[in-house]
Amino acid sequence: MTLISRGETQKASNLLSMVHHYAEALDTHVQGLYRFAWAYLDYRNGKIEGQKEMLRVIALFDFLEVPISRDFAQKYYNRHVLNLEES
Repeated sequence: MTLISRGETQKASNLLSMVHHYAEALDTHVQGLYRFAWAYLDYRNGKIEGQKEMLRVIALFDFLEVPISRDFAQKYYNRHVLNLEES
């Protein structure tokens, strides 16, 4: 996500593609963060669906009661999409 924030979207896309099989084989936390990163990349590339997917991932973490992941994703969303300062 740092690459995406720095505007290095092609590098980010390449990295996400490279780790695709690893992310699928791991736990829900990693899969969710992987989906969140792709959604953020889509958002930064001008696809509104990316923003919606980020919110779906946050809701999934909340439903699964994974507060660490939910809080991380929510703070990242607030900072990089809504441009709110981290509290």
